[in-house]
Amino acid sequence: VVLIIAAVLVIITSVIRKYNRRIIELTVAHEQARRDMFQKATKQLYENIHEFDITHDRAASEATEQYLANMGADSYSRAVQQIAQRQVEAPYRQQYLDTFSRERVLSAFADGRGTLSCEFRLRAPGGGAYFWMRVTANLFHWDEDDSVRMLLYQQNIDQEKSREAYLVEQMQRDSLTGLFNKAATQE
Repeated sequence: VVLIIAAVLVIITSVIRKYNRRIIELTVAHEQARRDMFQKATKQLYENIHEFDITHDRAASEATEQYLANMGADSYSRAVQQIAQRQVEAPYRQQYLDTFSRERVLSAFADGRGTLSCEFRLRAPGGGAYFWMRVTANLFHWDEDDSVRMLLYQQNIDQEKSREAYLVEQMQRDSLTGLFNKAATQE
């Protein structure tokens, strides 16, 4: 009788362990699928995401270090200057620098601002035409080394700006004649 009870307990324990392992595998697979879906959605929304250590004027992740190396910049400050001079269209350079210079970022964080944003026209890779870009930065304190960090999100908004310009044009014109309406003419 004792042997039969022991055998039943061993069988029940092995079945329970097998189902527990399967539940864990399914849970891990489900969580990985969610994580993959989130990363895919993020990549569709943003061109690039970079992390910078503003206090120490450097990249805060390997991917961002590679980004700086590809630009030939050895610090966040130099990268901002190079982007402004080489890629940002002239009328938007000062706005870009005023928003993302190291000093301005540290000042904004000290003033309690957690988010910075700037829209400007950026030269396409390879020296192509300019397109609209929105850069949003989230500022936060990193406890490990008592630094100010920044997550920088780049988003191509060229289509959004084209739609906006089209709607403005439509608002200014008479739908029947195509001529400027009274408000647009007065302006």
